[in-house]
Amino acid sequence: MEGNPAGGVRKGLARCALAAPLGRYLVATMLVAALGCGPPAEDSESHYRDMAAAEDDGAPGRGWIPRFIPLSARDITERHNRDTNEIWMAFAKEPEDVGGIATRCEEIETAAVLWPGRVPDWWPSTLANDASSRDSSLSMLRCSVPHKMAGVRFRRVGYMAVDSAGERVWYWELAR
Repeated sequence: MEGNPAGGVRKGLARCALAAPLGRYLVATMLVAALGCGPPAEDSESHYRDMAAAEDDGAPGRGWIPRFIPLSARDITERHNRDTNEIWMAFAKEPEDVGGIATRCEEIETAAVLWPGRVPDWWPSTLANDASSRDSSLSMLRCSVPHKMAGVRFRRVGYMAVDSAGERVWYWELAR
């Protein structure tokens, strides 16, 4: 090799000096992502104008929207996490349309509810695990939810809060 070997070392050091800030930036970015700023990467959120649109998209068949949700459900927002199988859902419905809720769910005391710890930003604060107060006007239900995964049938427990008019509903299933 001709020339000054030390010059080659200096050029290599110069390249490392330029790469160091980039390396620190990448490490910082990876740390921010790992620490969970924002929703986890496996969270997926959908919005449907009504159950017909959810059905057209195949959402109930994928298991993220329980099949017992009333046909009158509208303004449906659903978020789920593929890793933990957590589900959060909110929708409006006609007060008299209970769909399959009556056969799948039973009313329970607020003290018996398992509250979600991690919630979407659109979720009511009174329905989170760390809520300082609860909305006593809500009816609380525990639901037996049939699921099927890889050909295996099983049941999960879901919880539902229904407003006093019977028109607004929040539903969740916890991580398993």
